[in-house]
Amino acid sequence: MLDSADLEIALDDALRRSLTSIPRLRTMLDALGPQRLGSTRMLSVLDARPTPGALPQSYLETRFVQLVRSAGLPEADRQFRVESAGRIAYLDFAYPAKRLAIELDGYEGHGGRSAWQAGLERTNRISQVGWRSLHFSSTDVEQRPEVVIDQVRAALR
Repeated sequence: MLDSADLEIALDDALRRSLTSIPRLRTMLDALGPQRLGSTRMLSVLDARPTPGALPQSYLETRFVQLVRSAGLPEADRQFRVESAGRIAYLDFAYPAKRLAIELDGYEGHGGRSAWQAGLERTNRISQVGWRSLHFSSTDVEQRPEVVIDQVRAALR
């Protein structure tokens, strides 16, 4: 009885934890038929998914995807690989044509000094190869979505 946004969050979590797969879900939905309560909503969530690619790595990333989609912005590449200074960085989201990186900085991922320092160094490395970065917190995505969208939209211009 979840709405589509919460269903997508639950789906991404189940996929991330390898509890199911999209082909398996589609097979089950076909077997259950369209009369089954919730099957239409699940199919619409599956059909709205971007082309196959990296899964969002967290609840926050799924919420960001939903926010970008609802604002009508173009879909960003997920977990985009950038090589700089002999090291590889995977950007949470990227618009490669604009060389725009979007990083979602949940507190749990940067809870200590060494993780915080590594994040700063990583941002500096990707800027050295021409990438601009926007960083957003869970507070930004959840409580200030209009600010997030305005900043992404401005950076894409």
